[in-house]
Amino acid sequence: MNIQSICSVLGNTGCCLFSFIYAIGIEPAIVLKDFNELVEKKIIAPDATVLNYNKLGKFYNYNCSVSYESPYKYIKDVPYLGRFVRNKFNHFVVMKNGNVIWNPLDNSKCVSEGTLADIRVIREI
Repeated sequence: MNIQSICSVLGNTGCCLFSFIYAIGIEPAIVLKDFNELVEKKIIAPDATVLNYNKLGKFYNYNCSVSYESPYKYIKDVPYLGRFVRNKFNHFVVMKNGNVIWNPLDNSKCVSEGTLADIRVIREI
């Protein structure tokens, strides 16, 4: 996929990917360069959906496990992904201790007007 097509995909559906990369301490813009390889290795789908968090972490030299949890089953002081839902839309952000600490969008109605549906707890191995 060429760069403008990649940018379009990431702009529309890259929030989970960007948020996970940020949560593990990597600059999220790196995925622009690595997008095609991540798709080829089936770590992410062509629409930027994360298919395997563990492999994604390992790709960036971060060994981890990720579990899907209810909104308040986070590990204190450790960043995790929050999935907000509004109508039929989802948006992922990075959270810590119940608060949004990083949002890949300047403004998200899913976050401001939606509900925290579930979280992805990231445990470094």
